[in-house]
Amino acid sequence: MGPGQDQPRESHLISLKVMRLSRPSLVTGHSLYFGSPHGKSNLATETETTLQTETDEALDMGDFGVSELLTMPASFGNIYLGETFTSYICANNESAHPVRDVILKAELQTSTLRFALSDTLTGKHIQLLESGKTNEIIVSHEIKELGTHILVCSIQYTTLDGQQKSFRKFYKFQVMNPLSVKTKV
Repeated sequence: MGPGQDQPRESHLISLKVMRLSRPSLVTGHSLYFGSPHGKSNLATETETTLQTETDEALDMGDFGVSELLTMPASFGNIYLGETFTSYICANNESAHPVRDVILKAELQTSTLRFALSDTLTGKHIQLLESGKTNEIIVSHEIKELGTHILVCSIQYTTLDGQQKSFRKFYKFQVMNPLSVKTKV
């Protein structure tokens, strides 16, 4: 390849999936009309999600645009100083062959410090990860510093023919101040 062209990325037998864990919220919807109490489902009355009005007319939670279902956040969202950052990390063997000696590391870097969140090398690393199987960990850390933070996930493994492979992925996020008080003198 000539200069200026991208080099092909090395393909790996293991994929890495990372998801920030946070509290789920209720699914919101838009109520287009107010249905009569006779037309509502039994689910609302069985789960006691109705409210009695002053006229003894029952209102369903759906009338307020909120359902009985929970949803996980679709985006990373905001994280604030003092919160606990929790993340789910999954190493998945997507190849047709098993891999050996899988080591999964997770670190959190700030502008001044580096924290080891998980290191399967110091603990018990996976001797053999079969095809289609996963290794999952959950890491947590209390956020004590404002600014840019980077979650660094590293995977090392050995193929069946003895070749050692590794890769890292970086997930950058901003920590915001939950409360800002300004005074004038």
